[in-house]
Amino acid sequence: MMKFLRVSHRWVGLVLALPMLLQAISGCFLVLTPVWEDIRPVPAVADGVAKPASAILAAAAMPGLIPTRYQPPEAHAPATIDMGVQGQRGGQLQVLVDPVSLAVLATRQTSAVYRWVHLLHEHLLMPGYSGRSIIGCCGIGLFLLGLSGVVLWWPAAGLPRRWVAAITVRKKARGARLQRELHGAAGFWFSAMLVIMSASGVTLAFPQTAREVLGLPVQGSPGPGAASAQRGEGRGPRDAGPRGAVHEDLDMDAVLARAAQAVPGAQIVDVRLPNQPGRPVLIRMERDGALAGSPPVVVTIDPVGGNVISLQDPRTQPMGAVLLAWLRALHFGEAFGFPWRVLVFLTGLALPTLAVTGVTLWLLRRRNRLRLQSQRQVAIHGAAE
Repeated sequence: MMKFLRVSHRWVGLVLALPMLLQAISGCFLVLTPVWEDIRPVPAVADGVAKPASAILAAAAMPGLIPTRYQPPEAHAPATIDMGVQGQRGGQLQVLVDPVSLAVLATRQTSAVYRWVHLLHEHLLMPGYSGRSIIGCCGIGLFLLGLSGVVLWWPAAGLPRRWVAAITVRKKARGARLQRELHGAAGFWFSAMLVIMSASGVTLAFPQTAREVLGLPVQGSPGPGAASAQRGEGRGPRDAGPRGAVHEDLDMDAVLARAAQAVPGAQIVDVRLPNQPGRPVLIRMERDGALAGSPPVVVTIDPVGGNVISLQDPRTQPMGAVLLAWLRALHFGEAFGFPWRVLVFLTGLALPTLAVTGVTLWLLRRRNRLRLQSQRQVAIHGAAE
């Protein structure tokens, strides 16, 4: 069994070395981007009573763009509106509006590099669902690598020196020994995080399968329901419908009031607006006293009739649904605040270390084997003479 695990671990690692590098680099970039956005200076706002959300959205209007995301203003801070092209995912421009005077304080162009890296991390820049499926399969492989690596690494019981050597890198280590110690130490310190991040990535790549495994009802195909809205799935521009009709019947103030009525005592922190006709409004809300970074309450509302399509509250949902919500928050670096985001970033740095040292160990092992075979052939040839 150990020989089988060792061979399987080696070859799965070799196959996943390049995808691991791509996922690690792109993941580190994505997890640090919100940190950079939070430390940017925030324009000052006027004193007074904030205007309704509909007035703030009207003040942020841009030719050829529609609002796709609305973040209500916090104390002494502007409201943030993401503007995008109808029928296309992602925003093109971010507008900061003074909620009191309705003046546009700043506009920020959405980084094309960020969008490209996000697409690379999510589905390898491949169209359709094929890229995401490949990412999901790589996540399964990484999950198995994490589990098998712990079994192969586990030092002999009762030998404290073996434990210390297994989790550290000696200063005098060189060559293959250095690569092996780096590989083992990085695997030990980040094995739990690698298992968590790979498992959460698999649930994001295969959401329907994950729901089936956890005994949850399978969500329907993309449409006006809450499932497609929360996953962010969208049809291409060809299916976008008539231009200009997406927010024609949207009463933003009524939608927010309906969400506040559905979840009394909760604060609205994020509103995802439909980018094409027939899609719902997705509202994320946080209850007072909730753990930092914990899964929010998600309310999905019909923008036309104002009816609540679904209410996803972690306090009342089945355990499987709560687990999926936590895995999503853990994977995106949102759980437990800034310390968790730093830990996710360090895990992203550990992945290249594991990939490079693993490939190097395989190359050294192959070189030594070929050298030994050559020496044997020379010895056999000399004995024959």
